[in-house]
Amino acid sequence: MPKEVLKHRVVFTSTLYETLHPVVRVHPESGERGLFIGWFVRYLRGLSQNESDEIVKFLQAYITRPENTVRWRWKVGDGLVLL
Repeated sequence: MPKEVLKHRVVFTSTLYETLHPVVRVHPESGERGLFIGWFVRYLRGLSQNESDEIVKFLQAYITRPENTVRWRWKVGDGLVLL
């Protein structure tokens, strides 16, 4: 691996990135609500760490149920269509 890539990787993985985003997002076309959450979540703003941990654990258990997930085997032609 080139030195530049290794150097970038060290900086990237040692940097703490924080951002706020909504837990529930609304699809701009369908209006359907979806959970936007994952194991990267550190806490929910306005709640204690314990409360956040419990809610995130609950939501994560819900969204990872087989009936709430999809498995996709990518093939040529799948993906973003540019107009």
